[in-house]
Parts: sequence; structure tokens; C-alpha cells
Amino acid sequence: LPKELPTEAECQPIGSRYDGQIAVFGKTFQDKIANHRQFLVGAGALGCELLKNWSMLGLATGPNGQIYVTDLDTIEKSNLNRQFLFRPKDLGKFKSEVAAAAVTDMNPDLAGKIDSKQEPVGPDTESMSRYIA
Repeated sequence: LPKELPTEAECQPIGSRYDGQIAVFGKTFQDKIANHRQFLVGAGALGCELLKNWSMLGLATGPNGQIYVTDLDTIEKSNLNRQFLFRPKDLGKFKSEVAAAAVTDMNPDLAGKIDSKQEPVGPDTESMSRYIA
């Protein structure tokens, strides 16, 4: 959160979907959120919820923003009742790819801002950190 209270001028609406947040936190803080880079491991039940929340906040929607999500798993029928970004047409597809597409549909500002992977996370893949630097 901002260390200093935003000024009244900082909180004026700009005609964007984020005007509610700008009214509370200020435009400078919204710009910081928009240019944030985030790495998410897992696009299951918790990952879907997190991606949805980030999408609605406008996280990574700015020119320097980026979200990286990795999940090795594919969508199974049992996932459909608890992972709300997935539909029956998505069965057999990679969770990270479908989740990225679903939240981009919710917030088109994320187009081209989510990099989905199917890589494990662990000592053998530490060199992949170059993707998020």
C-alpha cells in the first residue's frame, strides 16, 4: 500500500475500469500495480482464484507488467466443480494456458501480458528464473 496518503488530485477518475481503486489508492499506486511482474506456481483452485483477483485489480496490465504462470497439470472432469476458470470444452488442455486465456477474457488489458508454461519448479529448473528477471 502507499506509504503516504494520495492527494485529492491523485484520486480523480480517469475513465478507466480501475477508477474505484484509483479513488482509494491514487493513480501512482495503480500504475505501480499495472507495471508489476509476478510469478505464479500452479493454476489449480488457488491459482485460478489468484489469477482472477490479479486480473480484476489490473495487476501487470501496464507496459512493463507481466505475469508468469506454470502448471504441469491438465484439466480433468473433476476440476470443473472447483476451478471456475475451466469449462467442459477445456478437458485435456493445460491449466496454465486455459487459466491465462480465461482471465485475459475477463480483463483484455492483460492481452500479451501472461506467459503460461508447463515447467516444474525446483532445483532442476532454477535456471529458468531468467524468464522473470
